[in-house]
Amino acid sequence: TQWTVNLESLGADLEAVTSLAVGVKGSGAAGILYVDAIGLYTSAPSVPTERVWFVNDTNPQISYSEGWTLWNGAAPAGGSLHYANRQDCTVELTFYGTGVTLIHKAGADCGIVEASIDGAPVAISPIDTYSPVDEWNRRTSVAANLTQGKHTLTLKTTGLKNEKATNSYAQICGIELRAAVDQP
Repeated sequence: TQWTVNLESLGADLEAVTSLAVGVKGSGAAGILYVDAIGLYTSAPSVPTERVWFVNDTNPQISYSEGWTLWNGAAPAGGSLHYANRQDCTVELTFYGTGVTLIHKAGADCGIVEASIDGAPVAISPIDTYSPVDEWNRRTSVAANLTQGKHTLTLKTTGLKNEKATNSYAQICGIELRAAVDQP
């Protein structure tokens, strides 16, 4: 549990504060209180409004249909990626949050992927992952400003490719998720 106390709201003169005692009052209050840090600020520090985390392609929360292959190597984020180049191979991830970014390989052998959230195509779909040079961890924002809550991301290979591409591989390194943080 994290507590935030504004000393100014208690009438404290921050310039005169040289020490701070922390204790627990109340009937039956006992135990040890561990304090990691105490910061004194002239104004309140900014509080993050969003939590961001990376879900590696090997995380069991991500489900892959038949047709995907795991590849390990140093270049992809997390040391691995899943790839497929057949039509209609799918990836699904159900998450709680407000946004999702696809971390994928872009390259000369990469093709076109469809993306949807909760069954509806996203604005940037289809996603052309072709690039004349390899970009192992390209970040493509799939959806932002979703209503905070449970959502399902679905990616589907199309078997299609950019006219300059040599193949139609979809190569998934991971997924970055975003969620709102409750404000104090």
